[in-house]
Amino acid sequence: MKENSSYKEDKLFRDKLEELDFEYNYQDWREIESKLNHTARVARVKKLGYAAAIIGSISILLWNFLPTDTKNQKDTVELSIDKTKSYESYKLTEDKVNTQDLEIETKEAEKKHTEENSPKQVKIEVLASTAKEVTEINQKISHGDLDNAKKEDQILIPEDKEALSIDSIQLIGMPCNGSSITLTAHHSNNSYSGNYSWTVNGKEIDNREKSISHLITSEDNILVEVSMNGQIKFSREIEISKIEKPDFTYIDGQGPYDDFKVNFTSNMENLTHIWRIDNQVIEPHQSEFEFLFKGEGLYDVELFVVSENKCSASIKKPISVTQDFDVLAPNAFTPDGDGLNDDFIPHGFLNRDDLFKMEIFDISGKLVYSTKSTTQPWNGNFNNTGEKLLEGMYIWKVSISNTKNQSNAYAGSVRLIRKN
Repeated sequence: MKENSSYKEDKLFRDKLEELDFEYNYQDWREIESKLNHTARVARVKKLGYAAAIIGSISILLWNFLPTDTKNQKDTVELSIDKTKSYESYKLTEDKVNTQDLEIETKEAEKKHTEENSPKQVKIEVLASTAKEVTEINQKISHGDLDNAKKEDQILIPEDKEALSIDSIQLIGMPCNGSSITLTAHHSNNSYSGNYSWTVNGKEIDNREKSISHLITSEDNILVEVSMNGQIKFSREIEISKIEKPDFTYIDGQGPYDDFKVNFTSNMENLTHIWRIDNQVIEPHQSEFEFLFKGEGLYDVELFVVSENKCSASIKKPISVTQDFDVLAPNAFTPDGDGLNDDFIPHGFLNRDDLFKMEIFDISGKLVYSTKSTTQPWNGNFNNTGEKLLEGMYIWKVSISNTKNQSNAYAGSVRLIRKN
């Protein structure tokens, strides 16, 4: 390969210096060498410039001889390349702007959420009649699905999903006709301190508290609705327990053992019974029982019945107790031997197979006569054999019993009259 002429000159100059016999510094040689290198570089640059000019001239000549279609095709390619570069540049710029906008919006949303101390209300077109629907709508809203959350009516739903979510209506008491019950609205947000609106069977209740009392006046089911600030509603249908109105029958006893004794029977079974006679509670609490009254007359008897679900009903009515057994005891006798009322015994106990006992007492309580036979009346003497007793009032007592372990006791007074 032909060596470069500047290189030859450089080599020739170096050789000539070697032939000379004189001393020189190394630094002097470095300065000469740098100048020689500069000269060589200038020469090379000039040659490159000449070559570039020649190549440019040839290109212009060739361009003038190229066909028109080839030129258009080249322009199209260059334009396409420019457009591609422009689109990529635009795309990069747009993505960068969108990312910056998203970051700004995210920061603004976080700042807004931090500054808010209480739940805001967002007006959305929905209809939510139950807490379940509210939860479903809130879930759609939280996922950005506002279109599917829209319905016909309008309601205010808080951004805090738990703020107005009524979970249930608690019932305290037995839902029975005539009873009073307590209704309480329950929800997960215990910090809520707003008003409540209550309706029972469509009638508004004049109470804005969380709990209300309601008196049931019929056996029809009731529909209870409660809302918080008049927006979110929760409803519950309460079934009224029905219990049949009780009634009872009674039988007034007869005879020396059952007189003034009345048998009561309720028309209801398998329920708890509570009986009251003249406001006195009677034991036991059964559907059938007997009661011994003190004497004939009118008595108020009231029956309460209680069902398994603690519903109660009652009935009250008067009964008449009559004296069916008459002891037929004379109120006076004259022991003078004339054959008329000469002795004393209650005739109602005669001709009976009962165990019989009669006792006579003076007004001081002293026993003056006693017998166990209905054939031995009192003749007015002490023990029927002693001295004659003075005229006056005396007390008699009779007790009877039978083989059925029935017993009864009677008492009264009789006047002893002496004619001579």
